[in-house]
Amino acid sequence: MMEKYVKRYWTAFTAALAVSIVISVFLTHTYDVSGWSEVCNNLLAGEGLYGVEGYYYTPVWGYFLSFLLYLGTLFGISPTMVQQDLLIGLENGGSPFTSMITDFRFVLMLKLFMILTWAVNAYLIYHIVKEWTGEPRKAYTASGLWLICPLTIVIIARSAMFESLTVMLLLLSLILLWRGQYFGAGALWAMASLTKYFPFFLIFIFVALILVRNRGEPKKALRQTVEAVIGALLMSMVIYLPLIIDGTVMDSLSFITSRVSESWLGIYDVIYTVSALIVSAYVAYCYYKRGSTEIGSFFKAVLTTLLVVYFLPVGPEQYYIILAPFMAIGAVLLDRRLGTIMVVAYSLMIVSPLFTTYPSDFLVYLNAFGSITAAPPIIDTIVDNLFTAAGIMILWLSLWYLYKGQLAERKALKAARCSHEE
Repeated sequence: MMEKYVKRYWTAFTAALAVSIVISVFLTHTYDVSGWSEVCNNLLAGEGLYGVEGYYYTPVWGYFLSFLLYLGTLFGISPTMVQQDLLIGLENGGSPFTSMITDFRFVLMLKLFMILTWAVNAYLIYHIVKEWTGEPRKAYTASGLWLICPLTIVIIARSAMFESLTVMLLLLSLILLWRGQYFGAGALWAMASLTKYFPFFLIFIFVALILVRNRGEPKKALRQTVEAVIGALLMSMVIYLPLIIDGTVMDSLSFITSRVSESWLGIYDVIYTVSALIVSAYVAYCYYKRGSTEIGSFFKAVLTTLLVVYFLPVGPEQYYIILAPFMAIGAVLLDRRLGTIMVVAYSLMIVSPLFTTYPSDFLVYLNAFGSITAAPPIIDTIVDNLFTAAGIMILWLSLWYLYKGQLAERKALKAARCSHEE
């Protein structure tokens, strides 16, 4: 029986890998890909990450881009950009596309790197579940759910967006945290949070685990918390030291400051962030008061925190990739219906990315298309909001399945109390 399970797993892996490679070769999102190329060209010109406008993230992904750029130069691959007349139509009507295309080999190298992180994450998920449960079958199931997640495959393969890298760092942090290696856990959590900021909201529940493990031993709890804090601070210092020397720390925060400068968007982001922090802290408090060191209790609090963070629309669909591995693990630890919810929700969420995906540089060079035009922005907006909102609402069901048992118990207790009073 186990051999059959393993065979199915590797079949899913092979099929998903094949689809990823096909998308990587034949499809792309010119806007994102040209952005990475522009950053690399700035690096080659000696401008660093922030010397010239074009890189709007914290430096972690930039450091990986620098490494990939160096790797490419060893093989004669460079981020050359040229304007392609066939794609000029993409720039009409305010659509987020560009007619600038990048050397196909360089783009493929970036995409293959992200596919590598996708494969590493599959292994990490398998490793986590096997270590926590001791059941290989559950480990294969959780890892398989990550492998077949349609949104992850599409986003990584079409534009080399780096959410999968964030997932890898966060999963490594989770492994070390559960093993009690708090310095490393704090360091990797900081690195993940400085790649994409969503892992930051797990800070309260991670600290709560340390406190729960050391009930009645405040000095030990404090020592372990400080150990994790030191790891996070040292990693942050290492990441930001080059920027401190260059005086470009504020430039690295432009992704946040530029959004805050837009009145309505800035207000929404502030309200969203504060609300998510408050609710995340409350979830951690509830776990500390009533939770245990049993893995199901802890992971339920972790998944609840992330579901709260993603309860409202938080931006492009790729942001939700960070939630995917936790849904997959939750499907085997907490409720298997979470797996169905994950697949259905993320299948709806790929509609918008597919709608804004176009022939790759490879096909353009082959002149496989006479002309290419983008849909009107209003159509993009409708499709984006409709299908992404549907996916988010389906994800909301996860909270119902996680807590309906507790709600039923409270209802029964309340009924029993009323009956007793009568």
